[in-house]
Amino acid sequence: MYPQAQPEPGDPDTPRALTPVLLVGSDASDGAGRALAAAGRLAARIGGRIVVAHVRPNVPIVPSESFAVQLCDDLEMAVMLQAATAIDPLRVEWQFVCVSGDPAHALSRLAAEHHADLLVIGSRGGGAGQAVRRLVAGSVSTYLMHHEHRPLLVIPAGA
Repeated sequence: MYPQAQPEPGDPDTPRALTPVLLVGSDASDGAGRALAAAGRLAARIGGRIVVAHVRPNVPIVPSESFAVQLCDDLEMAVMLQAATAIDPLRVEWQFVCVSGDPAHALSRLAAEHHADLLVIGSRGGGAGQAVRRLVAGSVSTYLMHHEHRPLLVIPAGA
């Protein structure tokens, strides 16, 4: 990884980083795979680098703590393998970060911390089941579209 000149948050006179940064939210789903592939192609085209962000749920509902740890470790490994498969062939620099919390808020916070020029996420697609889940749990893409101030690219299902 090469050190980059990063702007100070909130300082409009500080020069931008030389390399564009794309932050990609990933959970090893098909939508995340589409987002990683799209971000990889874009980063290769513009000479950017990628921050792959995985957000662990706050409170996993599992039978034991050791099972929860193993489940999180397995999912993180799946996210890293999916990222490597999508990005490595394009020879794009990338890094992996993992945090716990609400996905929408955490992705927004990580985008600010990494001075991302673009936030990329995949959409989960349609269907009645997905519509009900979004109604109850909320949609990360919907939240970010309404609250994130930086550019957001949502890769739709089937893209």
